[in-house]
Amino acid sequence: AGSIREVVYDEIAYTYLAWNNRLPQFSDARVRRALTMLVDRVAIASSLYGGLARPANGPLPPGLWAHDPTLAPLPYDRRKAASLLDDAGWRQGKDGVRAKGRDRLAFTLSFGGSSDRQRQILELVQGSYREAGIEVRLAPMEWGAFVEKVDAGDYEACSLALNLDPNPDLRPNWHSSQVPPNGMNHSFYRNPRADALMDDLAGVYDREMAKTLYAELQRVIAEDQPFTFLHNVSVAWGVRDRVGNVKASPVGLWLFWPGAAGWQPVRAAKPI
Repeated sequence: AGSIREVVYDEIAYTYLAWNNRLPQFSDARVRRALTMLVDRVAIASSLYGGLARPANGPLPPGLWAHDPTLAPLPYDRRKAASLLDDAGWRQGKDGVRAKGRDRLAFTLSFGGSSDRQRQILELVQGSYREAGIEVRLAPMEWGAFVEKVDAGDYEACSLALNLDPNPDLRPNWHSSQVPPNGMNHSFYRNPRADALMDDLAGVYDREMAKTLYAELQRVIAEDQPFTFLHNVSVAWGVRDRVGNVKASPVGLWLFWPGAAGWQPVRAAKPI
């Protein structure tokens, strides 16, 4: 029957937690960075993805030519996260939940679908936040209702994944002109420097120049952490040894040329 080898490729996608940046809980980048630093993404990748995932460093996954591999993901650091929350004015109250004036650091985290892995991740996130004085209510929803809520920006926090095209355009998701109902900037992220970089990129056709602008854009967005960028996930396929010339790309095994058209049979060596 022959043996099977593993072919692994990186998807041009990332999983994330979105924070509605209009709300007082999420309006300060220090809070959003703290929320990321309270999630042990390395442990989650090991335990729930079987090692086929790594912490994401921003909005451009490793499978894309525009990805900046020198940008380090925020680390898991509970002490630094607590310091950021203190500096931002969110102090622990008598009930154990952090508060700033009349606002409590408490929110509903909505998600759609019924993935066991997603629920496990969110339960780990919920527990880690609870220990840091952050109250989270998990709200599973029917997928259609969930998507409608996200598209309208009508949520406090949510869990999703985003797939990108091989030639990325970040404007629909990140430009301030694209907040609902105009576009898909459902976290209501606004940064003038990010807007200017995306506007410049719309008129750049030289790839090296574009890579420089994308690198800066990645760093601006990563510093702001409008999302908690969770993981870039790899996909593993088992391929029989009798099938040769199997190559992968960020769009998988088939969705590029020559893709499967380039596969070739491998004939077993004749016994001497």
